[in-house]
Amino acid sequence: MKIAAVGDVHSPKYLPMLIKALKEVEWSSIDVMVLTGDIINKGKVEFCAPVINNIRKFFKGTILGVLGNEEYDSVRRQLYRMCKITWLEDSSQMIDEVVFIGSRGSLDEPTSWQRRNIPNIRELYLARLKKIQNMLAENKDKKRVLIVHYPPRGETLKGENKAIWPMLSSSLLTKIIEEEQPEVVIHSHTHNSVKNYALIGKTKVFNTALPATNRIIVVDV
Repeated sequence: MKIAAVGDVHSPKYLPMLIKALKEVEWSSIDVMVLTGDIINKGKVEFCAPVINNIRKFFKGTILGVLGNEEYDSVRRQLYRMCKITWLEDSSQMIDEVVFIGSRGSLDEPTSWQRRNIPNIRELYLARLKKIQNMLAENKDKKRVLIVHYPPRGETLKGENKAIWPMLSSSLLTKIIEEEQPEVVIHSHTHNSVKNYALIGKTKVFNTALPATNRIIVVDV
């Protein structure tokens, strides 16, 4: 299976970059498209449609998506109505015997905004990690692709300020990946990454943040 993946379009901010990147993919070979969060900028749900409409000019198959930090919870329902793709929110979807597990993901240290505005954020992150681990464990006999916005702690953070890695990623998620060893992890969020592919054990990890890659990442499973 071939997966085309991209995140951090922050539409309309990087929409021109996305349109250029779409033209460079051999779409006839792609089975599934994955959007790894921050598709829109600062909760502006009206800018999701231009992303999907431009993708649909090239690809008519299944599009899976997870929420990023800029798909605010307050606009989530509106986003789901306006942006007609398959959203994975701590849930899974099987396609051709590959299980896709999707989540916004978790951070070791909530941002200052999150601490101010989401009183139970630490508990929420721990609960989300537990769900991810359970879904990975329940599907151990299948090929598994984990899609998250927030990355696991690892080499795909290189290029970001190391002092803020705890507010960009999750070392607990890295431990889960080390234990469960899904085939692939696809994330975004790290705009300044200089290493967009790494391994955690045997698991292939891809950063698909458009500002970091300037292209759509194609993943073989």
